[in-house]
Amino acid sequence: MVQDEEMIISALTDWNPWWQGKEIPEELLGRDRITSTPQEAIMNRKEIKTVTGIRRCGKSTLIYQIINKLLSKGIGGKDIILINFDDDMLSGKPLSEIMSVFRTKIAPSETVNIFLDEVHRCPDWVGYLRKDYDLRRIGQVLVTDSSSKFIKGEYTTLLTGRTIDINLHILSFSEFIRWHGMKTEVPLGQKDIDRRRHLLDRYLRWGGFPEVVLAKSDLQKKILLKEYFDSILYKDVVERYDANIHKLKILVDYLISTPATKFSPRKFSRNHDIALETLNNYIRYLQEVNLLHVIPRFDYSLSKVIRSTKKIYIEDTGLFENLGFHFMEGMGKLYENAVCNELIRREFEVYYWNDEGSECDFIVKKRKDLQMAIQVCYDLNEENIEREIKGLRKACSDLKIEKGIIISSKVPEMDIDEFDIIPLWKFLLQKIE
Repeated sequence: MVQDEEMIISALTDWNPWWQGKEIPEELLGRDRITSTPQEAIMNRKEIKTVTGIRRCGKSTLIYQIINKLLSKGIGGKDIILINFDDDMLSGKPLSEIMSVFRTKIAPSETVNIFLDEVHRCPDWVGYLRKDYDLRRIGQVLVTDSSSKFIKGEYTTLLTGRTIDINLHILSFSEFIRWHGMKTEVPLGQKDIDRRRHLLDRYLRWGGFPEVVLAKSDLQKKILLKEYFDSILYKDVVERYDANIHKLKILVDYLISTPATKFSPRKFSRNHDIALETLNNYIRYLQEVNLLHVIPRFDYSLSKVIRSTKKIYIEDTGLFENLGFHFMEGMGKLYENAVCNELIRREFEVYYWNDEGSECDFIVKKRKDLQMAIQVCYDLNEENIEREIKGLRKACSDLKIEKGIIISSKVPEMDIDEFDIIPLWKFLLQKIE
């Protein structure tokens, strides 16, 4: 027992340098992000904050940034505790045991600010936080995990009314260009437009993982993406769900190499000798760890939406490059994937639509209202414009949608009054109503 306490104290001391009055190292604070829930807004709420997002998207950095703000406001160092359950000395230990050691051996604070990282490795965090929250023994609480299942799943009912859920994504294009020293306002000069187009190509090629964006060379970027990809598969899926890595790898390699396409689990099951139930489970796991976005066909019937063939999109387009995807050959699919990611980041419900041979890439819904229909075409020209407009026109007509948009690489020199045509760089930067 004494040895266990010493191990816990040693691990906690390593993760909490502010207990000794030390500053948080600058490299851990990272750069500020533009999130849907800014840091100040997070700190002004007393509920338990739960943060999910794909591995390496910045969840731990957000923790350090909020802790740094608490320290700057005069909160005592020993009134803040960070517990990283990825640490082997803390992994698997009950939160009640760790907090008992903290309160008896380190700081008997009446009110403590608690930060839990990769909480799926902790067996009793929900019950402990619920009790301490109800007894008002905790201040700020922020909990992170790479998988939505371990926060939003079976624990949701136990913490009902006590939590705020935050989904953190990779960098948006707006954040990306800010990190490259540019403003996000729509530019007027051709030089500014050309610069944004160049940065868009870099964003699509290498994606928006923060460390990848900051890496100095393409080789470093590629190495990081390979490490992230392996960690997502092995640590987030195989380790948590006991998945077969060989079968999982076959599925993921296929999905990431064919973005923005309809996927038939039944057909894939037959062609690759993977049981249909196993395949559907693997797709669900990949959704839960935020690697995939699975988009259904729009219908007013919920049962038809559930049964519809789904389209698969990837959280980070940089993974295409990592797996040998031919960048320029797939620009149309990359454009479509980027639009999907931005819509999800802005918390829209997203569907695709087809009917009688006409297709529309995205039907965008907010609460009960259909907001807009979107068609994505990388190279919009006289040969394909009528086909693209046909699908968008029919979707807007059949679904009674007033706003239709075509997103392309650039606005073609032809008269089209029916719909707005917006270059992708501009769409990703502008406010979407």
